[in-house]
Amino acid sequence: MKEREEKLLDAFLNGRESAFEELVEENRERLYKTVMRIVRNHDDALDVVQESLLKAYGSYAMLMRKRPRQSAVFFAREHRSSRR
Repeated sequence: MKEREEKLLDAFLNGRESAFEELVEENRERLYKTVMRIVRNHDDALDVVQESLLKAYGSYAMLMRKRPRQSAVFFAREHRSSRR
């Protein structure tokens, strides 16, 4: 994950919802191209990307409601670290 993406994710987890929108805008084309290679249909690819982004947003929003803010940030950092 790029440093800018990490900062945006941290900002989102700290309550700045516009950071999620920035992440989406910066990655929308790459997401679409990846999904398009799999489903090979423009409309289906758009649907999959949209549903995936909605689920991602909902998951982080739910996480923020259920955990204290610091724990959510810690969880996200630990999750990113485990993927490296």
